[in-house]
Amino acid sequence: MGLNKASKSGSESIKTSFTTFFQMEWGYDFIKSNMINIYPFAGIGLRSSLLKYNSAKITNSVFSNVTGIIQNDKSFNESTIEFGYQAGLGLEIVITKRSKQSGTLLFFKGGTNMPFKKKSFKVEGINYDPNFKYGELVGAVGFKFFGR
Repeated sequence: MGLNKASKSGSESIKTSFTTFFQMEWGYDFIKSNMINIYPFAGIGLRSSLLKYNSAKITNSVFSNVTGIIQNDKSFNESTIEFGYQAGLGLEIVITKRSKQSGTLLFFKGGTNMPFKKKSFKVEGINYDPNFKYGELVGAVGFKFFGR
């Protein structure tokens, strides 16, 4: 799941989004307990950023051929794919009975998810960097299922 933000003013709208996919993480559990795990983690993954701008098209009512109908369309939809890293601290709590051979963990993770090299968006041949701050601080909550 990614992060999305949208804004609209009159007939114009802008949307940004950020998603990480194909990520791998490694961590080391310091606690060595059957009920709780606290671990730093680090990993790598692919990040995708999207910048989408829409505006109303201006049409020409006195056109002479098909190319003269739409006079102006400033809309664009650009995305980037970046190779990045993530690092942080995780906490897992076993929420099933200790005597069971399988169970469920509730996990919390917090850290950072940043690109190794930031790419700018290419809009009509021009490099544009909106200076997004996506990934500086990230968090996750969820469940993990295990067997012993």
